[in-house]
Amino acid sequence: MINYFNFLEEKVDSKALLWNHYVNCCKTLGTEIDMSIEEYFNKMDEERLEEIVDYFNLRSK
Repeated sequence: MINYFNFLEEKVDSKALLWNHYVNCCKTLGTEIDMSIEEYFNKMDEERLEEIVDYFNLRSK
């Protein structure tokens, strides 16, 4: 699976924004959205989600 987070450049403030980026990356790359938002976040534990959000918050500064 492609690491969609490599394509994110903006600050990530919430799960909704992160999901929106995932969907937009799928569209941009021409790939299918292969899971629901619930499945997407169920696969990602809270610690991992916080790491991702922190990473993009730091990148956007």
